[in-house]
Amino acid sequence: YESDLKKAEELVINSVEKIMKPLWEKFPKRIKKEAHNRLVFKDSGIDVTVRYFTLATNRNQISTEIRREIFNRIRKSKNVEIAYPHTEVLFREKKK
Repeated sequence: YESDLKKAEELVINSVEKIMKPLWEKFPKRIKKEAHNRLVFKDSGIDVTVRYFTLATNRNQISTEIRREIFNRIRKSKNVEIAYPHTEVLFREKKK
């Protein structure tokens, strides 16, 4: 919830487009050559997922390349983090 959601969405879409663009050029014209975000609220953050058309025969390899690209972009980003369950303790002084 502390990440820049718009930046996270852009990061995911741009990652897919980088990997898929060369493949999409070979697809028939009737196939949509774009990625679409899906957002889901979770306890530890917002899941940003993406859907795209790909080749069924290479789906696992392509999705791994896309995940790797997303991960690398998140690591370079200052505004987007991967959410994970954790506890943060804040000590505050009581007002008298």
